[in-house]
Amino acid sequence: MISLCIPYYEDPHRLETILYNECTFKYFDKVVVVDDASPNHPAKPIVKAHIEDCCCNRKKMFLYRVAVDYGFNAHGARNLAASICKTDWMLFMDVDLELTEEFCEALFKDIESCDASQYVLCNFYGSDPGNIFACRREQFFEAGGYDEELRGYHMGDKIFRERLDSLYQPQMMSVRFPSNRIGRRIVVDDTSMGTQYPDDYTVVQRDQKHIQDTLGMIHARNADPKSWKNIPKIMFDWRREI
Repeated sequence: MISLCIPYYEDPHRLETILYNECTFKYFDKVVVVDDASPNHPAKPIVKAHIEDCCCNRKKMFLYRVAVDYGFNAHGARNLAASICKTDWMLFMDVDLELTEEFCEALFKDIESCDASQYVLCNFYGSDPGNIFACRREQFFEAGGYDEELRGYHMGDKIFRERLDSLYQPQMMSVRFPSNRIGRRIVVDDTSMGTQYPDDYTVVQRDQKHIQDTLGMIHARNADPKSWKNIPKIMFDWRREI
């Protein structure tokens, strides 16, 4: 069994596209969406409308919402989705990716061929995307999950992958995972108190110098595998909405 885990923030049209994609509920046993406290376009009306239109998908659909908008808490959203899904495998994807029959068929073949020492790394424009992968649930938590201390910064994927890749070998898919957005440009602005999204292709956040002590702590923790099971997770209030 495999769950599809999707962090969501202020992107209603892309979320709607995923939910109305036939591949979403055809290939995945659970679809877990975690709304990272979207202030203007919450996920609930979108998900509710979908399951009213497609009631057969109701039992597979799960929606959770983070109570406070921290600016960027996708790391926590992924940890929450992983703690909830309970399936053997999980695919982590973002809302700007597009599931296709070709991709899903290739994904399941690659999962079936993975031995216990491997996990599946999605192919994003021919390279390693960092944050788009499928792994066994036990692998995710053995690597400690994401570092929620990096809330507000788009950098936790690489640090988590350092741990995951030290334990398991990533197997890059040959089939690419299509996207309708070629990443986001990060703009550093130290007057910003939190991560902002002024448009569809831009992220504004503070310089990393403000979190050097936190980074030092996390890198030291990465060097100590015995501490990974104690990495704090779900450090925020949340609720189930659907």
